[in-house]
Amino acid sequence: MASSSFASTSNARRSHRRRDNPPENVVWPTESSLLIVDLEATCWETNPPPNQFHEIIEIGWALVDLESVPPRHVRSGTVLVKPVRSEVSPFCTKLTTITAELLDSEGVSLKEAFETLVSDVGSKEYSWSSWGAYDRNMIKRQCKVFGLESPFSPIHYNIKDLFKELYPNLNGGYGMTNAFAAVCDGPIEGTHHRGGDDAKNIGTILGKLIVKKRALEASNP
Repeated sequence: MASSSFASTSNARRSHRRRDNPPENVVWPTESSLLIVDLEATCWETNPPPNQFHEIIEIGWALVDLESVPPRHVRSGTVLVKPVRSEVSPFCTKLTTITAELLDSEGVSLKEAFETLVSDVGSKEYSWSSWGAYDRNMIKRQCKVFGLESPFSPIHYNIKDLFKELYPNLNGGYGMTNAFAAVCDGPIEGTHHRGGDDAKNIGTILGKLIVKKRALEASNP
């Protein structure tokens, strides 16, 4: 989830967002399957250069079976996207490992990426979720800018809010890696700030949350 203004640490990409507050009206998914989405976007250590704008450069996804005990990943993947209103900065490459050369050789247009999600993943068939609201808002902004229809269902769940409901006042804050460490043994899998890997790790967190919620409900019928 690379985002707007940045400082020098990896957590800084979320520095533009509002301070974490206790979630209100948290809604838990009841679907049998849920699509986890994680975006990466062009970013800079400070403000964007003149005439450049934040754009999606990767859409990672993971489909999670919520009915299995415990919930499990069914399949996952990622789609790389060529930016057209910005360039991949050295800071962005350092943060995500994504290079301009990689996008030139393997990336597609945002329109093609959306079409792939709909046709190959069935993204409109599932409710979807992300860590926080950034990804949902970024999809909405990019659709408006490029005149595209969202490839996702209108039903979205904020997994960070689900986490905060079960783990209030978490030491170290509610970044995805800190949350993962709080509920899982060992470090995150894959490369942090790569969409496909982060989507899978968020799905793992969600599975742990659902197991805990079911246990709480069983002990307090």
